[in-house]
Amino acid sequence: YTSNRFTDENWAVLDAIRAIADEKGATPAQVSLAWLLHKPVVDAPIIGPRRLDHLEENVGALDVALSDDDIERIEAPKTPRWPAPGKD
Repeated sequence: YTSNRFTDENWAVLDAIRAIADEKGATPAQVSLAWLLHKPVVDAPIIGPRRLDHLEENVGALDVALSDDDIERIEAPKTPRWPAPGKD
């Protein structure tokens, strides 16, 4: 299971998300949620905060403005596939 998740491509996506988060003064979680909100196939990301500070962080994603360049940087290492293979 983990060998499919911990790939060089996935680590590169995480590196891009972290870099964009640093540039925007956001957290990686906020950038990830902001990216999801830009995807027409995603109606609403499902979040599951256990504490108020987690909820506040997640809601902060609404204030993260991603440019087309940011989205390209996130997706460059690995193009997302919708739906995931075998999950239709």
